[in-house]
Amino acid sequence: MNTSNKVEYTIPFLARYSKFDVACLDDSTVAVSTGRSRKMHGISIVDLAKKNIITFIDLHDDPSGITYDGKSLICCVVGKDLHVVSCADYSVTTVPNTATPWYSYVATHADKIFYTNPDKHTVACCLYSGELVWKFKDEGVLEYPQGITIDNNRNAFVTGMDSCNVVVISPDGRQYNQILTKEDGLDRPTSIFFDKKERSC
Repeated sequence: MNTSNKVEYTIPFLARYSKFDVACLDDSTVAVSTGRSRKMHGISIVDLAKKNIITFIDLHDDPSGITYDGKSLICCVVGKDLHVVSCADYSVTTVPNTATPWYSYVATHADKIFYTNPDKHTVACCLYSGELVWKFKDEGVLEYPQGITIDNNRNAFVTGMDSCNVVVISPDGRQYNQILTKEDGLDRPTSIFFDKKERSC
């Protein structure tokens, strides 16, 4: 695990733009979900070099976890199915049967989407059509799962906020391994990221 706290960019946001999660689009652009906001609900596209918002995608509801699959942004929207936002024209489609609560996160790999449901203590893997591939639930292992990231071998790394751990779930959703716990210094972890180039979290 890479525990470096080095800050590369600090982006000043105006008060009306809240922030929750971030996804990297390229070396100079990121997408930031607003999370729970009183004024604007959606995704800010941010130019890191200029340190300003170049586009705002209005989603009308509160988006939490967000990821980028190379063509589209996929985000959890509270109480709604996962939203898929095309980066070509910012059109929005949804993934059926994937409604998520607040504090859900999402990740992708190839043709699959992986997302957490903290309220139900589940981690799910589905196709873009919404067809369920597998669902993992074991409250003795993973409680209130939030952050999720996928490695090069399609293993899902998930943070359990209430269980104070990081659990790795196999590509078929049938096996798991707890790799970090409260004894390792974790305190209600929420987010996690796997760098596919560096091959490390």
